Amino acid sequence: MKAAKKGTTDEAGRKSDAQALDLFNGLMAEKDPIVTGEFIAAVEQDFRPSGSQNVNRRVALSFLAKPFGEMAKRIGDAKREGAVAMAAAMPALKESAVKYARIAELFTAAEIRIGLALCQREDMKEILEEAKR
Repeated sequence: MKAAKKGTTDEAGRKSDAQALDLFNGLMAEKDPIVTGEFIAAVEQDFRPSGSQNVNRRVALSFLAKPFGEMAKRIGDAKREGAVAMAAAMPALKESAVKYARIAELFTAAEIRIGLALCQREDMKEILEEAKR
């Protein structure tokens, strides 16, 4: 493996710092939030026991809580209506998966944004250490 040329790491570090500063400044210039109050209310409603995702979540988790062979046998032995109900759950589960993936992306964005917001503090390292306790 070749040794890096002197200054290459420093140059990469400066470039990385400049990119981070550009990102931070771009975020600071944002005028609109990523999500609206209405979106938050809809997500919170979806996660309530009566929420639209509740049945899909229960179907998915109940199915996955048993070995596949057992669940396949149940579906194979079920009356036609039961098999149709499970088949009808498939597109709803796909829709739920898309919604949960979007929520996961938003959580990741929030984590990154919180980290960037903390970067402006001189005591960031200490704060991060304290948060671990």
